[in-house]
Amino acid sequence: MAEINITPFTDVILVLLIIFMVATPLIFRSGIRVSLPQAVTKQDITGTVYITVSQDGGVYLEPSKEPFSFPQDERRFQKALQDRFDKSADSAVVINGDKNSRYEAVITALDLVKRTGFEKVVLTTALKR
Repeated sequence: MAEINITPFTDVILVLLIIFMVATPLIFRSGIRVSLPQAVTKQDITGTVYITVSQDGGVYLEPSKEPFSFPQDERRFQKALQDRFDKSADSAVVINGDKNSRYEAVITALDLVKRTGFEKVVLTTALKR
């Protein structure tokens, strides 16, 4: 018999496909640990730019792990935002702010986002159960 049985090969490929389909959404989540405040309502949105404000006040523009500190890094942060702003697309900014973070850092980031030209800004929360 000179033919190769490809059934086991097909099974392995399908299993790998399922593994990648399950693991892919986990890759795009932020690596910075924050404790989100809670809310009762829920809104699903796919944002184009993710900003994370950590408990110590560091502001991260995803996917970079380099923190911005306000007020000294405001211009650099706004420049990085402008580089990611797409005027033709329906762009949105998603801000993940730790519930114990400095309020000033969140407001400054929000202000810079608005000055850059983003119209849609979403503040994420954990769903209250």
